[in-house]
Amino acid sequence: MNSLKRNKRPLYLCKKYIDIETNVTKFKEPEEIKINWQPIDTSSEVLMLGYEYSQYIRIKGTAKECSKFSNKDRCYIYKEPNFEKFDVMCNDSDYEVDGNPIITLNEGEVMLKKLSGADE
Repeated sequence: MNSLKRNKRPLYLCKKYIDIETNVTKFKEPEEIKINWQPIDTSSEVLMLGYEYSQYIRIKGTAKECSKFSNKDRCYIYKEPNFEKFDVMCNDSDYEVDGNPIITLNEGEVMLKKLSGADE
């Protein structure tokens, strides 16, 4: 789904990887992505997701844009990452990719879920 430039807002994506030496899950430095993301707020989505609907953000974009996301990657939506002292555990991020992206022929969709410790 192509979006107008004015509908694209920045977010910072931290890709998940497993450190081979320590066998610990870590995250790469944040990469800025400008993409169309919206908090979930319609009544049909509330029925589908239940009481926790306010904790989700939906990203819509082209298949190429959405293929950058993977399950359990971390994102900074309402926060700015600390580039000078980046935490490889990404504990200060506010959202996490919930499931694998849904990618069709021309468009994609990614769901982000708010992390429990994230400030409002």
